Amino acid sequence: MTGRGHELAAFSIVWFGQTISTLGSAVTAFGFAVWLLERDRSISEFGAYSCCGIVPLILISPIAGPLIDRWNRRSVLLASNAVAAVSSFVLWALLVTGRLHLWHMFVTTAIHSVMSGIQRPAYSAATALLVPREHYGRAAGMIGLSEGIAQVAAPMLAAALLGMMTLPSLVLFDLFSFLSAMGALALVRIPHPVHVAASGEPFRRRIISGWRYLRSHRGLLFLQAFLAASNFTENLVVVLMAPLVLSFADETALGRVMSIGGSGLLMGALAMSAWGGPRRRIRGALVLMSLRALVLVVAVLRQETLLLAGATFVSLALMEIVLGSLQAIWLEKIPLALQGRVFALRQMVAMSTVPVAYLLAGPLAEGVFEPLMARNGALAGTVGRLLGTGPGRGIALLFIVLGAVNVVLVSIAALTPSLMNVETEIPNASPERPRLGATQALQG
Repeated sequence: MTGRGHELAAFSIVWFGQTISTLGSAVTAFGFAVWLLERDRSISEFGAYSCCGIVPLILISPIAGPLIDRWNRRSVLLASNAVAAVSSFVLWALLVTGRLHLWHMFVTTAIHSVMSGIQRPAYSAATALLVPREHYGRAAGMIGLSEGIAQVAAPMLAAALLGMMTLPSLVLFDLFSFLSAMGALALVRIPHPVHVAASGEPFRRRIISGWRYLRSHRGLLFLQAFLAASNFTENLVVVLMAPLVLSFADETALGRVMSIGGSGLLMGALAMSAWGGPRRRIRGALVLMSLRALVLVVAVLRQETLLLAGATFVSLALMEIVLGSLQAIWLEKIPLALQGRVFALRQMVAMSTVPVAYLLAGPLAEGVFEPLMARNGALAGTVGRLLGTGPGRGIALLFIVLGAVNVVLVSIAALTPSLMNVETEIPNASPERPRLGATQALQG
């Protein structure tokens, strides 16, 4: 087998292990959320649990980047999975001995969040060391496929495990997933790039070096700003999708919409894995973003679950292609020595929009748009003639506004030369990656 073949095989092994790990974490997170809500239906406890899964990841990101660039990325992935596995084992032991308190679960979730905040950018940075540049788009599609599998399969697996077994069994499944990821990593060698992190640069300066790099490359900086704004509107849609469906249908219909939508995410990731994305990635991504905005508007014109499910399917499929295409640009342009820091910075910015969207979704929907579209609301006689009035129609109007915002964002991006020319104006990172010999890519 050629050296390139070994490298592709090595990435596939790492990808498989990380896919199992992602699935295990998603199953446990969903199962615990259900358990919490069924336990005493406390929204406050559920909100605190959700924050424990997001906030630590955001806070650790600036520190994680320099560490990833300084240490071997395989070692970082192994260590983060090992710490998560130990915390899962401790949680399992507390459960089976009857000593579990609610705060134990919150602490464990926070530890997993920190490890995820380290693991995600390390995984992205390792991809550039294992995959030839011409396959970056396909690799990004495979990583998106992992997320899609987790999104579609996690609710079903969690429900099955909770129905057939007990909560400790759910934790054991998570523990097994971390051990599977470690086993896959044990079979692979990931080369360690030569970089400046070992030159004695103060740690504080290494923390901000990712930001300095983006600031000196305006095209990438604008691309990140565009992604952050788009991610904010996306999370608003995610939060409000369930209330929108439940305003005119039941829980079964909601499950159908979410399942069909998740299938779209899978199909988009599969398409990206096989195709690799459009040749002109920026232009292709912006065209697909415009189509997503149109789909979002069409989806809410009528109160039909089939229409909403089909639109969600198309929207998520297009989103996976957009994200995979743009991820390939980041892999191409960011120097290997800085990928950990830049990817960690991107993660922090992207995830920071999640709690903001969660906090604003309720006030925007319930305090502004729903009253406007009530049967006697201010817009009942105008916009209400097109969309209808009553419960859920305010959320529908908000979706249309968000679609318009996305069109504006795409227009601004299209009129920003440094962003549109990022693929040609910014040179690719070092053309030669640290390479392993034909017998070195796989351990043994």
